[in-house]
Amino acid sequence: MSGISGAWNLAGRPLDSHVLSGMSARLHHRGLDGERARIDGAVGFACQHFWVVPEDHGAYQPTVGESGTMLVMDGRLDNRAELVSTLQLDRSVSDSQCALSAYEKWSAAFAERLNGDFAIAVFDPRLQRLLLARDVMGVRPLYYFHTRHLFAFGSEIKALLAHPDITPRPDHEGVADFMLIGSRPLQRQDMTCFEGIASVVPAHIITVTADGLARRRYWDFDTERRLHYRIGLESDPASKTVFFQETFEQGRYEFAYLVKVIAPGQFRAVPAQISPMYVPGVHASSEPQAFTITAPGPGATR
Repeated sequence: MSGISGAWNLAGRPLDSHVLSGMSARLHHRGLDGERARIDGAVGFACQHFWVVPEDHGAYQPTVGESGTMLVMDGRLDNRAELVSTLQLDRSVSDSQCALSAYEKWSAAFAERLNGDFAIAVFDPRLQRLLLARDVMGVRPLYYFHTRHLFAFGSEIKALLAHPDITPRPDHEGVADFMLIGSRPLQRQDMTCFEGIASVVPAHIITVTADGLARRRYWDFDTERRLHYRIGLESDPASKTVFFQETFEQGRYEFAYLVKVIAPGQFRAVPAQISPMYVPGVHASSEPQAFTITAPGPGATR
């Protein structure tokens, strides 16, 4: 996973490049594929890259649009084919470019259009607005700090603590909850163990302007929705097999996993593609005895 970080001096003071580089350096362990940063006046974003899908290879962030809108993203989009078609993008564009194009078309409602696991930050210079969005299940972490003069974010809290204006202090309620129950209370899902530092709650988007901060849930479970099957799955085993085969085929896509590859004199984790396959007669409870993974590149290792 990549590591993203950034800061915005809300009073307009130019952002010190050393401050941004210091925050990003705390996420160096996430940046197997290099680091890039961009500062635009009072705002700066940085990204420690770790590419896990083929389209992202060589696509450095921050990603910047024609309007100057700047985006950094940790994650991957599972509905990129749908976005590419809807937004009329080239099929080879990166996931971060898909997300930026989605923002440019749907503005603050762009997160509702994304399906995958992601943590995204967007700064729109036209509206002087910064957005943070986190995937619906909270797979990718994202934290932030906010005062009248400063807004900062990062994939990990340690990136925020590298900012000279953020003093590490314990949040006693957060520490107590972590020690007693090991999780956040339902009414304070944004709470952390550090005073003033909050977590972006899954399925939420944070909107920041010079006037303040607002939180919005962009997705929730539809408790009224019901699924009605047209076939009797339990009474007809043959129909059941066909149903699950067709369902799996419709949802098939390539998963990218990190695979440890050991070669003479080196160790590296690389993305490898694993394509799931439906095997008739093999039930979901059956455990595979072995599988083969091929890493991309010359002299592919299996």
